[in-house]
Amino acid sequence: MTQYALDISLPVAYAPEQFMLSESNRLAYDWIMRWPGWPGNALYLHGERGAGKTHLAHLWQQQAQAAFLPADAQDLPAGASIIDGIEQWQNEQALFHLYNHCKSENIPLLITSALTPEQLPFALPDVRSRLKSLPVASIAAPDDALLSAVLIKQLGDRQLKIEPDVLHYMLPRLPRSFAELTALVARLDSDLLASGRTLTIPFVRQLCGW
Repeated sequence: MTQYALDISLPVAYAPEQFMLSESNRLAYDWIMRWPGWPGNALYLHGERGAGKTHLAHLWQQQAQAAFLPADAQDLPAGASIIDGIEQWQNEQALFHLYNHCKSENIPLLITSALTPEQLPFALPDVRSRLKSLPVASIAAPDDALLSAVLIKQLGDRQLKIEPDVLHYMLPRLPRSFAELTALVARLDSDLLASGRTLTIPFVRQLCGW
């Protein structure tokens, strides 16, 4: 019987105990835990796609009772706020007013991005200068401990389990990039579902050519 892969979006787990702390993300984690002691009551969290920025944002959301703001938000927030992926914002004027509102009202603000403040594509000098003035907490490239933990979590989010021998085989061969690792997990999930096979070393070897 032929099996077909279905695009089923499973919820991602953001529980505090599921955040994988390592030397790669300790600085960013410490900044999140330092609140409300942030300079200016705002923080810019930077790291590549899949690095764990959104997970950290959820941890802070629970601490600060914050709300995630959509990229097309028009209303000014009344309480602690999160802009998760600021590079997605198109209305720079609205962003400018939102930032100034948070600053003047001393409203806590967490901003995340895969880009550094200098790399953001915004044209308004006032927006760029204000974002550049924020303290920046960066997530570094993953070490082996974090790669292993991220792989296990991302597979778990897709209801897939990896045995120790398979993990041991994959770890030294994994891409050293969160984004590439995320793409690999999606490919594993799709091919496992389509083939009806299990996650074994021969399967990984055949799929990845390792």
